[in-house]
Amino acid sequence: MIYRLFIWFFWPLLFVYTLRLALRYKSLRYFQQRLGFGYVAQGGKTIWIHCASVGEVNTALPLLQLLVEKYPQQHFVVSTNTCTGAAIIERNQLPNVLHCFLPLDSVMAVNRFLTILQPRLAI
Repeated sequence: MIYRLFIWFFWPLLFVYTLRLALRYKSLRYFQQRLGFGYVAQGGKTIWIHCASVGEVNTALPLLQLLVEKYPQQHFVVSTNTCTGAAIIERNQLPNVLHCFLPLDSVMAVNRFLTILQPRLAI
């Protein structure tokens, strides 16, 4: 309960900070997805891999490449918190791999994210 109050209290600052980063990186998608909008449904058969930033993307990339090779019919979604992490995923252009930004930690944004994504597995 205290955590939710903390998030609610600081939501205006999080909103402005997210807007500022979106403007810096010229990314409307970053802004929308961090607020829980603009996700693409994958049919409920998605394996979701979250990598917070560049270091985690670089660490997870060999695993992701192996999974894509082993399960070519499977859809994968890789979420990041940063535009730099997103750039690495997009630069590798792996088949059946979609990138999205993880929503900010609010009930509404996370519920929208999970409702649209419907992951069968989260890593």
